[in-house]
Amino acid sequence: MNVERISEHLRPAPIQYVTVKEMGNITEVRFMTNEMGAVIQKIDKDRYRNLITGQVLEYKHGSSRGDSVKNVAQSLKRLREIINTNVTDTKKCLWATLTYAENMTDHKRLYEDYRKFNMRFQRYLEKNELGKAEYIAVRRATGKNY
Repeated sequence: MNVERISEHLRPAPIQYVTVKEMGNITEVRFMTNEMGAVIQKIDKDRYRNLITGQVLEYKHGSSRGDSVKNVAQSLKRLREIINTNVTDTKKCLWATLTYAENMTDHKRLYEDYRKFNMRFQRYLEKNELGKAEYIAVRRATGKNY
C-alpha cells in the first residue's frame, strides 16, 4: 500500500468509496474503487461463501491474534490512530521502552513488575509536581519478530 499526500484540489470520483478520519492534528482521507464488490459472504463465525465460485469454506482461526501478521498490522494501525488522536503536542511526549535482560515469558510477573514500576513513577511525578502521566502499554508477542 502506498501512502500519498494529495493536493487539496484532487477530488475522488462519485463511484469511489471514501473514508475520512480525524485524529488530533491529522485528517486522513482514503478513497478507493471496488469494481467487483464483495467476493465473500459471511455465513457464521466459522464459515463463508465465495460468491464467485459458490464454494462454502471455513475460516482459519489462529490460537491468538498474534498468530496473524494481518491482525498484528491492524492492531498497530489502531494504536497509531489512538496516539494520533490524543497527541497534539509532541514536545510533551516521552517514549520509553522497558525491557528485561532475559527473555520474559511470564505474563503475570510482567504485569506485576509493570504495575510496581508505574506506581513508583506516578509517585515520583506527584512528589516533584510534574503532573500525572498518561500512557499506553504494549507487550510484544513472545517468539515473534514483527
